[in-house]
Amino acid sequence: MEIHQKDQIVERLFIRFYREYPSLEKFGDNGKRRTKEDIYYHFQYLETAYTLRELNIFKDYVIWLGEVLETRGVGRHLLFINFAWLIEEIEKLEKTDEHDFYLEALKKGMQLLSEDDNLI
Repeated sequence: MEIHQKDQIVERLFIRFYREYPSLEKFGDNGKRRTKEDIYYHFQYLETAYTLRELNIFKDYVIWLGEVLETRGVGRHLLFINFAWLIEEIEKLEKTDEHDFYLEALKKGMQLLSEDDNLI
């Protein structure tokens, strides 16, 4: 995926998060910085998993990040929502093998999160 596409998606999702979840403001500037970082990390793990053609890399990341977000008091439900929004954005792009892999990984990540009784 082109860097400008990622940058645009990250910015759109960042704006959407703070518009739809204004309570995130309680985390201040650090929270805003981390929100953008986390979305970029999603892409980094998707890219690594795609390069190695190994969905388990992304799966392990989802499990780890879900736990991290819980300890920060953010909640896994926002990760689930983030993946759903990423899917929406990626589906708008030209269809490629890479994008198909990302969609599959994100959907599996959402499935994994939805199987957690503490998610929503």
